[in-house]
Amino acid sequence: MHQSPPLTPEELNDLFQQACKDHQQGHLAEAKSGYMTLLEYVDAPLLHYNMGLVHFELHDFQDALSSFAKAHAGNPFDSDTLFNLALCQRECGLFDDACTSYHKLIDIEPDHVDAIYNLASCYRATRQDEMAINQYRQLLQQQPEHQSALSNLAYMYQLTGDTENAIRYYRRLLELDPERESARHMLAALLGDTFDAPSESYVRDLFDSYSDHYEQSLVVNLEYHVPLSLREVLVNLPDCPQHFNEGIDLGCGTGLSGESFRDIVEHLDGVDLSAKMIAIAEKKNIYRDLYVDNIATALTRIDRQYDFVLAADVFGYLGDLAPIIMEVSGKTEPDTIFCGSIEAGDIAPFNLQPSGRIAHSPEYFLELVKKHGWSVLQFSPTQLRRERDGWIKGFIWILQKQKEGNAISVKN
Repeated sequence: MHQSPPLTPEELNDLFQQACKDHQQGHLAEAKSGYMTLLEYVDAPLLHYNMGLVHFELHDFQDALSSFAKAHAGNPFDSDTLFNLALCQRECGLFDDACTSYHKLIDIEPDHVDAIYNLASCYRATRQDEMAINQYRQLLQQQPEHQSALSNLAYMYQLTGDTENAIRYYRRLLELDPERESARHMLAALLGDTFDAPSESYVRDLFDSYSDHYEQSLVVNLEYHVPLSLREVLVNLPDCPQHFNEGIDLGCGTGLSGESFRDIVEHLDGVDLSAKMIAIAEKKNIYRDLYVDNIATALTRIDRQYDFVLAADVFGYLGDLAPIIMEVSGKTEPDTIFCGSIEAGDIAPFNLQPSGRIAHSPEYFLELVKKHGWSVLQFSPTQLRRERDGWIKGFIWILQKQKEGNAISVKN
């Protein structure tokens, strides 16, 4: 506690009122300074709580967590403090701690819908599937028309192989919102309906909602390693360029793939439909320019030529690949390296899988890239990621833009 100079209760109150006013007006630096000064005199849970709000608004989640933890210690039954503490724990990747905080909050307020929903989301992010399903079902007992809970419950049933219940809840969701693209897409996948390609809004919404736990889910839970596999193959290819001047990462997401190649690409750009994924990628400082757009449109608008193109785990959300391959061909010079992955399909040219992703037949892909002037340096079967008790099978590939008259060669 601060010993000097002393402040009268009136002066402390004036300082508190000014800090609150600064906070309400969005003057976060001034509010932070005011609360810090007050905390030198008064160790009050409310001040720690307000400081936590400031840190949270500044996206300083670790400091926000510390402040909310102190506020909770001084006022353990305050539901707002517990809720915000859990939010910060999740932002910091402390999912078990977040679950504990949400459970404490639900013990205090059993009908706290947001806490139940967020608890289910934490279980979903850490692949505690049955726990997530139970929480979504509990929420729907209170609010049967909660569309986000319906959507996530349907998806969890789909993920765990309970097709009957997945179809049931997707249909219920479409009764409430007939224009909901994600539900229509997933229902089509489960029913085996034909289609051309998923809508942009479906893909955008999917990855916007997935962004905060994308890397945790993909790398830790699903053991996804395609970028590292591509890098390993590339560096071991004889007579293949190992350094590039201008590169672009198609469907860059959070920058997971770009990180594996950044040290060999002088200037790397990225494009993705999801603004939330792009926002995470931007913080990594691995991209020169980032574009929130679909791939074909972005390539049309970008006034650059590339000598390296990356497309890892993106074609699973596209149907006909011809427009993309054509645009890539138009933005590249001979000897350009183009590498990526496809999910293996048995039906030509491509088909919608029960997972909601698209699989392409290898024959279709190889014929397409050959048509647009690419030599196949490597086309190897691989396990792309885990799904339930098995693996998703696919191919990783490395192509090189042909000089006129060169022949196609395939290495497996």
